[in-house]
Amino acid sequence: MRSSNEGDEVMANRVAPALAVGLIGGLVAALLLAVVATSARAETYCAPGPCTGGTEAATILEAVEMADSNAGPDTVLIQPGTYNTPKEACGGLFVTEPDTHVRGAGIDQTILTFPPLEPTDGFSRRVICGYMHLSDLTLRLPSAVTPTHNSSVEGLDLYGGLVERVKVDAVGATFGPSINDGRGRAMLLRTGAAHDIEVDFEPEQDTEGIATGYLTELHDITVRAKRAALSSRVNQEPGLPPMTVSRVSLHSDRPLTVLNESGVDARMELSDALLDASSVPPGEGSTGVTVVNGLPPETAELALDRATIVGNGGPESTAMQVFGQGEPKPTVLEARHVAATGFERTLGIGLFGSGGVVAKIDYSNLDLSPAKVFQEGTEGTATTVFGPGNRPGDPLFLAPAGGDYRLATGSPAIDIGGDDLIVGDPTDLGDNPRPTDGDGDGVVLADAGAFEHETVVPGPGTPPPSPRSNPEPQPRPTEPQPPPKAWVRFLGNALHLSRRGVVRLRLRCADGERSAPCHGTLKLRTRGRIRIGGKRRRLVLARGGFQIAAGHTATLRLKLRRGKAKLVRRNRKARRVVAIATADGGGEHAASDRRIVPAGRKAKHR
Repeated sequence: MRSSNEGDEVMANRVAPALAVGLIGGLVAALLLAVVATSARAETYCAPGPCTGGTEAATILEAVEMADSNAGPDTVLIQPGTYNTPKEACGGLFVTEPDTHVRGAGIDQTILTFPPLEPTDGFSRRVICGYMHLSDLTLRLPSAVTPTHNSSVEGLDLYGGLVERVKVDAVGATFGPSINDGRGRAMLLRTGAAHDIEVDFEPEQDTEGIATGYLTELHDITVRAKRAALSSRVNQEPGLPPMTVSRVSLHSDRPLTVLNESGVDARMELSDALLDASSVPPGEGSTGVTVVNGLPPETAELALDRATIVGNGGPESTAMQVFGQGEPKPTVLEARHVAATGFERTLGIGLFGSGGVVAKIDYSNLDLSPAKVFQEGTEGTATTVFGPGNRPGDPLFLAPAGGDYRLATGSPAIDIGGDDLIVGDPTDLGDNPRPTDGDGDGVVLADAGAFEHETVVPGPGTPPPSPRSNPEPQPRPTEPQPPPKAWVRFLGNALHLSRRGVVRLRLRCADGERSAPCHGTLKLRTRGRIRIGGKRRRLVLARGGFQIAAGHTATLRLKLRRGKAKLVRRNRKARRVVAIATADGGGEHAASDRRIVPAGRKAKHR
């Protein structure tokens, strides 16, 4: 808590006798109280000097100390550039007040870091730590190759507050040699809230993503790390609502781990999530979701809705596992609208306490046959409830090798049905409306997975495809056949760039496409050469895959990375683009000139 301002105490002592002298004394008192209120107004400090935009501070540390010591929600505005933070009380730049706003000039414009650890360093360093509101900057981890036990580097240790629009990376850094020595971790979020976070680590480096305690909310998060993309030790206080996590894209060997470490029942609700372990080498184990009761006798619960879980196909891979420990309450997993593939086992159950395990899975596209469910341990009981609405079979992702996990026509995940287990956004993880009539039968039903299939628009005289089974394979001709002259056609004029960096294009597959459906790759690049880093070149803004039934039209979604979306919004030349569709396995392609209109701007018709 902030200490009282000594000047304020003096003013209050002067006001008290003034109140007894009538009207004049009352006016004096009012004036003095106005001065007191003015002294608590919010201030902005810019650093490092020389700088503009607020009261100048010579260093970032000096600006933080001034903001922390003054009453009011003060802001520390850090200028563009790369800066080393000092090693203060918690091993990094220390902020003590949750209403102190530490704000940069933007992601990749303001970068906070510190020098690499020396081989003899026996401590953990953090870029920044404490109570704060942190936003609009990049935290960059340095190298941490050291044999010293438990040495590590970390981007942020948040005791409490808010984190938004922050990126954590480790450009050019190396870590190791083991998980305890020289580890790199993006964030530890103890309490508070976080959204619009990107963690971008090299997959082969010894790194971890985000670890949390109890957060009121965690949403719009992307994590790429080698281990533990999101590990939540839910330390929930009595009477608090469940921890809510939504719109996350997690890539690592263990995308999600949930543990209870509180003195009450702890529950997490996770929705609209991509949990991707496909990049892990097949010889290594991988698990999409793990739920563990870490502090019996209370329980741990995870409710999971609208999730895509992808494995590496390894012999020790499991899509979801639930471990019961202690007594008397069970560990609970409740899952709905899950599309899972690429795992040796779908569900693993561990019985290590009399409380046992409860697993409920319905309206999901996954394999729950006895061969895909395994159990270990003998303490307690396992209660499993599978169905209604579950469907086996390959989810038929559009281009899984390229990370495109949208559903292709004919996927058993389409229109699987079932009410939402967790109330979510009206759009899916790719910003497409949900639910939609994915199979074109006139009935709007939810799909399984994080991505809703695009609404089917049947062509003249063409029946809609059935989502209940995979389409029959087309026979291959014995003689080479000439490619059709027109196999896809772009529809519409201007392309609209959403605030989340998403561009949508409409394509139609020709009625006479011989090797139906039309399938291939889609690329969006600038029409002219753009000056970047002193050179002029044509820039590929986004790539994706597609699969469209003959005679049908589909809306395709391309997501631009943050930097490229920013370029398009700021650079008029970058908004003049060419959309190129290329057929898989051949040279046929279609191209169309387009103009991108960022959100908030009006399209100019010419």
